[in-house]
Amino acid sequence: LHRTTSELNDKNVLAVLSTGVSISYTYRQFRVSYQELRHGFSIPVNRGDELYERLGFRGRALQGRSIAYHYTWRNMHGFGELASSAGGKAFLNGVMLAADKKLDMALVVRRITADYSTFGANAFTEYSGVSNEEGIYAGLAWRPLPTVAIDLYADHFRSSWVRYRLNAPSAGSDHHVQLCWRPTRSSSFQFRWKREVKMENLAGDQPLLQVQPIQRETLRVHLEKRFNEVLEWRSRLEWVWIKPWTGVKQNGFYVYADLFYKVPRSALSGNGRIMFYQASTYAARLYAFENDVMFYSLIPSFFGTGVVTYVNIRLQASEHLGLFLKWRSNISDGHISTQIRAQLVLTW
Repeated sequence: LHRTTSELNDKNVLAVLSTGVSISYTYRQFRVSYQELRHGFSIPVNRGDELYERLGFRGRALQGRSIAYHYTWRNMHGFGELASSAGGKAFLNGVMLAADKKLDMALVVRRITADYSTFGANAFTEYSGVSNEEGIYAGLAWRPLPTVAIDLYADHFRSSWVRYRLNAPSAGSDHHVQLCWRPTRSSSFQFRWKREVKMENLAGDQPLLQVQPIQRETLRVHLEKRFNEVLEWRSRLEWVWIKPWTGVKQNGFYVYADLFYKVPRSALSGNGRIMFYQASTYAARLYAFENDVMFYSLIPSFFGTGVVTYVNIRLQASEHLGLFLKWRSNISDGHISTQIRAQLVLTW
């Protein structure tokens, strides 16, 4: 983005040259590969002096290598990777098992040292950065009836080094249960419960290295009903509870109703929402996906007390011309904000 003076000053400051090679061998259901990757930077990468930055990569060249494999035997699939970069090590191993037609299971084990550094990597981790994490994940998908699906997972993780806004080694967990029931082709019911526990620094005048666990628990009920080929209704109710080890408990909830309108072989379609939300603090904020114009994704956060309404209209004027319009209003704690977004899409 180049909206401000500081962003404009950052333009064209850094150049990155990435080179790599991958060699693989496949024999029937087994495959193994070796990868080597190097990133060269036009200027040195220099991190700050904070404690959580001490083990991060510094310099003008970052080189990494890894060995990966996957193997399928009957109804079981195993996979994994062992990697090194900037002196750090990382490995991930997992297995997926189709126990029968109604039951699937998965297990993933990971360990990434705090001095492992990557550039633009993506991995199965709890935190956004691929570093300083080890954990074990177990998941299960069960379909006891053709109309019922139950998904469960548990993930336990820990960090041996400090993190941003976390001044001591930490541990946490994530548990999830979801039930989906589709009594008919035109209707569905979804129930979801999730509990996540992570460590955070103690607020106030406590010693620097004191941390506390924060538990975030959410409960969701979602309903969908298609009345006919023209109208579809969706509704959701979600609660959240924040429980710190010390301090005041916080909570929030929202409820919304969506209506979708689309006539087959018609140029006009649209959808709308009305939503009420209430969250005691920013920590108890909730997120809800919103439909928008084409190629635009929006998942805003909600806290305080307010009402959101929006309407999307799409007009396919011809095979090559589409018109999109969104009107959105948010009345939050006595303040009113209104947004209008228009889009013209030409294809050829």
